[in-house]
Amino acid sequence: YIGLTENAISYIVNTKNNIHKEISDTMVLSHNTLEKGLNDPENIILDHKARDVAEYIKWSFFNNNKNIFNELDEYFKYNYFSYYGVCLIISRVIYPSFYFDIIDDIINGKRDESCILKITSRCSEYEKYLNDVFLYFKKFPRYSTIA
Repeated sequence: YIGLTENAISYIVNTKNNIHKEISDTMVLSHNTLEKGLNDPENIILDHKARDVAEYIKWSFFNNNKNIFNELDEYFKYNYFSYYGVCLIISRVIYPSFYFDIIDDIINGKRDESCILKITSRCSEYEKYLNDVFLYFKKFPRYSTIA
C-alpha cells in the first residue's frame, strides 16, 4: 500500500500541474467519511466532487459491490466530470485511505491489529480492481487518454 500511496501522490501532483480545470471543477460540500452518515455536520468538508465518488468506488471493493460499474454508468449519465475531475477520482481511488484509516484506529486503540489483515490480504485483488477502474474510464472517448 505504500507503493500505491506514492503513485497516487505522483498522479495527483501531475494532474494539478498539467491538466486544466473546467468550471465543473469548483469545490462542493463533501463527506469526510462515509461512516458518519449524511446528517452529521462534522462530517461535511469542502472538496472536489471527485472525493465522494472515489470513496464510494473504494467502499464498493471492500463491500463486494459487484454492481459498481453499472452504478457509475448511471451516475455519469447525469453528472458531468471534466478530464481533470476524472483524474482526481483515479488518484483518490489509487490512494489507500482505507489502509491508513485502519492503521490510525490501531494506533489509537480503536481496533485490534488483526483487522489490518482483511485489507492486506486483498492487495492483489485491489490492484486488479484498480485496473478495472482505469479500463472503465478509458471506455469514454473524453477520458481515453488517461494514463
